[in-house]
Amino acid sequence: MSNNLQLRGVIPPFATPLSDGELDLLGVDRLVEHILEGGVDGLFLLGTTGEGPSLTVRQRYHLIERVCETNRQRVPVLCAISDPSLGEAIELAEHAHGAGAHAVVSAGPYYLPISQQQLAAYCFELADRSPLPVVLYNMPSCTKLTFDMATVEQLADHPNIVGVKDSSGDMDYFYELVDRFGDAEFSLLIGPEENLARAMLCGGDGGVCGGGNLFPQLYVRIVAAARDGDRQRLNALQSLVEEVFATIYFVGDHHPTRILQGVKAALFGLGVCSAEMAPPIAPLADEQLERVAAAARAMRSRVEAAVV
Repeated sequence: MSNNLQLRGVIPPFATPLSDGELDLLGVDRLVEHILEGGVDGLFLLGTTGEGPSLTVRQRYHLIERVCETNRQRVPVLCAISDPSLGEAIELAEHAHGAGAHAVVSAGPYYLPISQQQLAAYCFELADRSPLPVVLYNMPSCTKLTFDMATVEQLADHPNIVGVKDSSGDMDYFYELVDRFGDAEFSLLIGPEENLARAMLCGGDGGVCGGGNLFPQLYVRIVAAARDGDRQRLNALQSLVEEVFATIYFVGDHHPTRILQGVKAALFGLGVCSAEMAPPIAPLADEQLERVAAAARAMRSRVEAAVV
């Protein structure tokens, strides 16, 4: 088993281009190239931003194949395999391995609430049987399941478990991760992009930033500024992240899905792919869509000027 994978920097959660209910393969290719041109350090497929749980099994498998083919081993590809069924998760891990992916990401079985002991047992067996390294995915808002710190410590001893992606939004939790694992070869990635700068400054390894689909170079520069300790530049870049939230993520109805809708609408505005969403999420209304598309084009110019 691979046990030396080091995940660092910006690893955007790849949005899934769709057309008439199917994968938009040319859109997938354009999005891969668009993100990689921004200098990112990896791609994360089938997560929340990628609408992974809303895709069919066939679409998930096909997306992994297409992205790996287009990526051509330029950066590590991570694939979410979270599933209530251990067998399904392992089958997807095996498919990802065969397609050329580099790691899998598991939030554990998310349907029926389970104990920490059961969660650890699930993850240990997954790590034993996965042909790829496993990253733990702490996403309690979606799974209603938290990786308690004692459980992470237990699982981190497994040679095929290589890190944590924390999307809890709880910075105290992330600070504790850094305190316990910051000196180990165990990757610590932050999910919420508004916390990327703080996560890097406290000793985190990188972030899985949804805005990396749109303006990857912005988040790459934030990581670089944090590593250099350049607080002035970091503050200026952080203000652009706040603008992304205000003009792209916070346009739809006051509901968590508006962030995903905003990402797709912005990708449409940037000419990468359509704004089509996987059901049950609908795209933004026409007026909102046009507003976000225009904002994305304006923001692109501002980001390009800021990251020179």
